[in-house]
Amino acid sequence: MKLKRLEMKAFGPFTDRILEFDSQGSGLHIIYGQNEAGKSSSLRALKALLYGFPMQTPDNFIHSYDQLLVGGCIENESGKEFYFQRRKKKQGDILDAAGNPVRPEELAPFLRSVEPEIFESLYGIDHAGLVKGGEDILASKGEVGQALFAAASGVSSLGEVAEKLEQEAADLFKSAGQLPEINKAIKRYKELQSSVKEISLSTKEWKDHRKALESELAARGKLEQKRNHKNLEWHRLERLRQAVPELASLALLQEQLRITGEIVHLPSDFAERFHLVSQGIREAGQNLQRENERLVQLVGQRQNISLNQELLSQAEVVDDFHQRLGEYRKGQKDRPVREGMRISLRQEAGALLEQVRPDVALKDVESLRPVLAKKRTVQALSPQYAAIREQLVTAEKRIKTGRQEQVEIEGKLAVLPELKDHKRLQQVIKLAQKAGDIDTLLAKGSADVDLGKRVCLTDLNQIGLWLGDLSALMELALPLSVTLDQFEKDYSLIADKKREILQDRDKNVKDLKYALAEAKKMEYAYEVPTEQELAKSRDKRQEGWKIVRQQWLDKIEPTDEARKYHPDLPLADAYEYHVEQADSIADRLRREADRVAKTAALRVQIEELHEALAESDRKLAELEQQGQGLDERWKLVWEHLGIHPRTPKEMIAWLAKMEKLRFQVAEIRKKEQELEPSVSM
Repeated sequence: MKLKRLEMKAFGPFTDRILEFDSQGSGLHIIYGQNEAGKSSSLRALKALLYGFPMQTPDNFIHSYDQLLVGGCIENESGKEFYFQRRKKKQGDILDAAGNPVRPEELAPFLRSVEPEIFESLYGIDHAGLVKGGEDILASKGEVGQALFAAASGVSSLGEVAEKLEQEAADLFKSAGQLPEINKAIKRYKELQSSVKEISLSTKEWKDHRKALESELAARGKLEQKRNHKNLEWHRLERLRQAVPELASLALLQEQLRITGEIVHLPSDFAERFHLVSQGIREAGQNLQRENERLVQLVGQRQNISLNQELLSQAEVVDDFHQRLGEYRKGQKDRPVREGMRISLRQEAGALLEQVRPDVALKDVESLRPVLAKKRTVQALSPQYAAIREQLVTAEKRIKTGRQEQVEIEGKLAVLPELKDHKRLQQVIKLAQKAGDIDTLLAKGSADVDLGKRVCLTDLNQIGLWLGDLSALMELALPLSVTLDQFEKDYSLIADKKREILQDRDKNVKDLKYALAEAKKMEYAYEVPTEQELAKSRDKRQEGWKIVRQQWLDKIEPTDEARKYHPDLPLADAYEYHVEQADSIADRLRREADRVAKTAALRVQIEELHEALAESDRKLAELEQQGQGLDERWKLVWEHLGIHPRTPKEMIAWLAKMEKLRFQVAEIRKKEQELEPSVSM
């Protein structure tokens, strides 16, 4: 197995740190660094990747247990690569690149049954392992070879291992045994050798078979070449056969294209307009079909109607009965009120009679009715007499005038030819009498038409936006309601997206303010040593160690560099001071790891919020461009009408009013057409 890449996405002090080991050739990769740089953490990350996280781990001081994540890519002897990730979980901890669970059986072939203990002793020796190896050297008591081998390989208790190996060897082979595995294999080998001798051929027989095989292979090669040639010819003819109809179709299409002539380039929105027009045609066809069906029904109903001529001849009597029936029904409805009024009036009459004639009771008042009747008759006849007298004078004048007109008409009739058939004329006169006064009806119809036009013109002015008269209104090419509904949906969609983005942006702004405030608190709370300070202190410590080594081990006299190392303290005390200083800074960084991690997390959060705000601004700009494009298309719909449109919602209401007004104008035109024949008559 070969390790090609180690990804420490959330492990120990690392976040999204990747170590690449993918080289073209074989070689040795050396990872070096200062103390506390993370070398041991990288080794623990590799162990966790291959064999899983332990129950307790010290690498959660920045990332919690549920966030720990490592990944990597390994390669086996055949060159097959396997990329996987691992989380700290009891089950389903192995994941693929997309985060889906992977079965452990897929990883097992790459590990080659190497247990975690063997891997740790052979390939994962850390400082603690080296210390234990040294103790094993001391415990070996003169067995220097075994001790060194044990220390080099990391295997402790080499004697026990040797005993196990001897026991395994005894189980595998015994000189006089038959049950051990190697003895069984030797016996099986001898049996197979006997079988090989039995089935082996002589050299002559093998050569004969070889020649026959070569001859057959040569013949087979010739046949395959011939077959390939035939197949090529067959495929060529097959392609020609398939191409003949296509060539004929191509020639026919070219001829049709030549006959068609110049191609008309349709506008980009032709498909949408064609769809809308097709939909309008379908709706008009459906309406026409419904109206034709309704017309057929009305014609059938008209044919089924039978007129009763005798009843029609009594039209005046029926009308009189109808009017009297209305009066009767009204009287029936008003009867309770009239009865109450009658009782009230009788009471008032009794009170008045008591004042006028106390000696007469109300029940005897009928004896006074003849006198009252005569009085009322005289009072009623007095004005009637004057009116009748005046009517009599007027009637005498009209009689005189009528006689003169009669004489004139008789003179005109004497000149006119005699009428042969006057029944048809009588029927027309009766129909005209039943219809009423035609001139009055025509005048009323004309007045209604003029009134309707004025009302429609007033409504048109109230609706606004379009300047024109009623005659141009019927020819006006108004957009379809489907188009306006689509624009309403598009505007609503853009508004909803913009509202969502603004809500997210406001939330991100609030989160950014909070994160900046928290970062300021962390910054002003108290100073935390940085990794640069730790590195500088370690460099100073390393510098002192070099000087100490030169003086104590190499026996070199003190130099100016040694004197400048710490002018106020001896070399030993100065070196001890810098060692304590480096350890103190490292301890402080370890103690303040949580705060450092929180500060780093706040910085990452601030950067992510800035990126989110930039992304929100970019989306808002895109929506603004979409809105501008939609505004241009919206204005283009109304451009031919000379209308500066309002919002789609308002224009939908405006279109509904205009359609209603057009229906009213159409009804007025129908009345005008009905009046025109009558006027011409």
